[in-house]
Amino acid sequence: MAFLGGIKLTLSIGTTAVGNIVDYSGAAAESEVIPMTNQTYGNLTSKMEVFPGEFLNGTLNLQLVYDKAQHNVLMANLNKKQTFTITYADDGKHTLQGMISSVGVAAPMKDRMTSTITISYDGSTTFA
Repeated sequence: MAFLGGIKLTLSIGTTAVGNIVDYSGAAAESEVIPMTNQTYGNLTSKMEVFPGEFLNGTLNLQLVYDKAQHNVLMANLNKKQTFTITYADDGKHTLQGMISSVGVAAPMKDRMTSTITISYDGSTTFA
């Protein structure tokens, strides 16, 4: 569990809870936009219209306080299709299908050691 600006945040990979989250970004809903020109030849006017396209895949980036056991869980789930659930302070849940596409470690001289992960997810996500 993490507190980001007073917001409690948890991440579950399948049924395994992952804690100590210190930074979180991504999980934005985005749709492709298809521009089309609508021309009227009688009076030589045209206008641009936009139409919805495919729901775009996204990425979720997390930074966690380094813990050897937790890091091993992350590495064991690297490149495996999983269900991820993010639970917010108000018990809202964001569920997505994807895979951990990147696991790294950072050890800055003046800060704590952290694990960083990137989750690449499919276009279908649910908010409840």
